[in-house]
Amino acid sequence: MLLPRIKSNCRNSRSHLAGRPAARAGRGSVLPVVVFSLGIAAAYLALAMDVMRTVEATRQIQFAADSAALYGYSYAVDSQRNYAPANAQVSIAQRVKSTGGDASAWNSANSGPGDGNRQGQSPVSFADFDIKLATSANPLDSTDLFLQVRARRDGSDAIRLFFFPAIFAANAFLGMPVPPDLNQAAPYRITEVVGQPASRIGAGARLDAPAGSRQADLIGFACLPLAISNLEFAQAAGPATTQSVYPVDLVSRATGYQSTPARFAACFVNLAPTGSTSDYYGAYQGNLAIDNLTQTLRYFAAGSAQQVVPPGIVERGAMLGGLDPADPAFVNRKAEILNAFNQLPLNRNYVVPVVRADPLVGTRNNEVVGFAWLKLVGKLNADGSDFQVSFQIGPPAETPLSVRNAAVDNGLRSLVLTGGVATRMPAPVPPFLARRWSPDLTVLDARPRGVVLAPSPSPRTITQM
Repeated sequence: MLLPRIKSNCRNSRSHLAGRPAARAGRGSVLPVVVFSLGIAAAYLALAMDVMRTVEATRQIQFAADSAALYGYSYAVDSQRNYAPANAQVSIAQRVKSTGGDASAWNSANSGPGDGNRQGQSPVSFADFDIKLATSANPLDSTDLFLQVRARRDGSDAIRLFFFPAIFAANAFLGMPVPPDLNQAAPYRITEVVGQPASRIGAGARLDAPAGSRQADLIGFACLPLAISNLEFAQAAGPATTQSVYPVDLVSRATGYQSTPARFAACFVNLAPTGSTSDYYGAYQGNLAIDNLTQTLRYFAAGSAQQVVPPGIVERGAMLGGLDPADPAFVNRKAEILNAFNQLPLNRNYVVPVVRADPLVGTRNNEVVGFAWLKLVGKLNADGSDFQVSFQIGPPAETPLSVRNAAVDNGLRSLVLTGGVATRMPAPVPPFLARRWSPDLTVLDARPRGVVLAPSPSPRTITQM
């Protein structure tokens, strides 16, 4: 019995040993599959690197086109707040190109890399052919202007593709066509900007801003501390209205006011910022209110060496305090106020806040609904003893495409005006409603008379210029 058992064990051992090379061979056959899979994964990873660099470059040049177009369009009005269509086109184009100077370009984007560009980045610049000012493009407003700006990566700035050509490497051997320029990508993006009713006017820039700076360019572009009523302005802004000069009546508690279509009801407002978020604007009665009023008025007086205070931010929904001409401090210092107001340059355009209804004085219940672009054509009466203010409103052809320091924002209100509490900006009312496009995006509503406009991205997608 012992011998058969030994033989049986030997057979089992031989059988076990004979199976080991087969198992080892099975494991070896997987290795080519693993190597091939790793090669495919590496190829896809390499391809993804090419694709993602191109996608990121596209995002970067889109931002560059957006920022350059919005910035350029804001220079439709010159430094003296004058507007002329021909001058506006030249100024806008110059400002767009200024954002792309090689030494001081606002934006850079992926490019290359190449012999002269080891970092794989280069400035985004704009040539004349990248800027198109589409005149007479709006059938409802022949004086309207659409700005189109193209940012691109081509020529020496094209994206160099290292791995994408490998996909077509076998085409030549198989007799299949090979697409041209496989080793580079040349993406581009186009932005279009139009003018929309402004919802915010920024704070006035300091008069001592460094020459050549953006702040220096904004000097004088702020709200005049004199608010008018939308009850009259809404009618004046209508395209069928032909009246051009509107006398201004200062509302007083002592005399009251009855709205008259041919005149603007108005009141002086305190736009001097206090530096506090809990109460952004200064007082609306007493000597401090008069101090602030004269200081903000003198901000607009050319060459004034007297103490000035730049007006603060004003936006749709802001509540302004109206100064009462019958207030004792106003009465006692009226000559000082007359003097400050008389320093305003005549026949110059100003941004004037427009409040919802006839102004309320001695209170902070004047809600801003928009902004008017008006030329001051009358200041004081003949002997200078009282106000005799009048504004001129121009036709749409004389309404600027946009105004510096103006912005369109229908989202949250500025936190400094709301005491740090985020609140929604109130809905716009006529004539400050957004200009609407036709369903086919070929026609835009005409500009209202005298409404301050700000640069705004167009909803149209432009594919070529």
